[in-house]
Order: sequence, then structure tokens, then C-alpha cells
Amino acid sequence: MIDHYKVLGVPKDASQDLIKKTYAALSKIYHPDVYIGDKKFAKEKIQEINASYEILKSPSKRKKYHRK
Repeated sequence: MIDHYKVLGVPKDASQDLIKKTYAALSKIYHPDVYIGDKKFAKEKIQEINASYEILKSPSKRKKYHRK
């Protein structure tokens, strides 16, 4: 199981604001159009970041994730 907090590099008690800002920063770094390096890696990394953000940005999805 993927640890969505680890993917974004935030603590489990992170605020919604911190999650949003961290997501924005990581998106700028790993976006395949701007990443300097292996584009395949960047594409995989940004997909992982997007999936984690989708879970953690929503309080209801985040709560459900904690129950697993």
C-alpha cells in the first residue's frame, strides 16, 4: 500500500494548506515538461504525486484512507 503522506513528504497531521502547498511545489519540480532528466521517471513520479494529492486533499477521502 502506498503511503500518500510519504509521497508528498508531509506528516500525517499535516494541514490542508500544507498539503496543497507541498503538492504545488512538487508538481513544479516533477512535471514532465520542466523536469531535467528522465522524462519517464518524471511522468511516473507526477502520477504518484497526483494520486496522493487526490486522496489527501479531500477530508472525506483522507478519513477513509486512515481507516484502511
